[in-house]
Amino acid sequence: MFGIVFTCFSLVYHKDEVVTPGGWSNSLVDSDIDAFIRNKIPILSDAELMSSRKQVVAGVNYEYKYKKNNSTWIVDVFDQAWTRLRLITQVRKTSETSSNGEVKTQVYAVGT
Repeated sequence: MFGIVFTCFSLVYHKDEVVTPGGWSNSLVDSDIDAFIRNKIPILSDAELMSSRKQVVAGVNYEYKYKKNNSTWIVDVFDQAWTRLRLITQVRKTSETSSNGEVKTQVYAVGT
């Protein structure tokens, strides 16, 4: 009886990005994801987009970081194109209070 074992490590090349399945990587901004976030969270409609990254899983997890006033917003989106499923899975807002330099983080679990 013979057995064959394959070890596979793959990199997926997409436009100007290298994506490792299962790992997080910095990514180019996907304007559809950005518009989806700004539409679902109106307070971010005029926020500055600071960074974006993604993780290839059974779909794609996106993490977009925005800056508005003295707050940083991190929004997680799960997108599965072949089932047309796209939802915000978590929103984190971090604010620094000016009086004592204390940092306050609020986490919102959502599913929209």
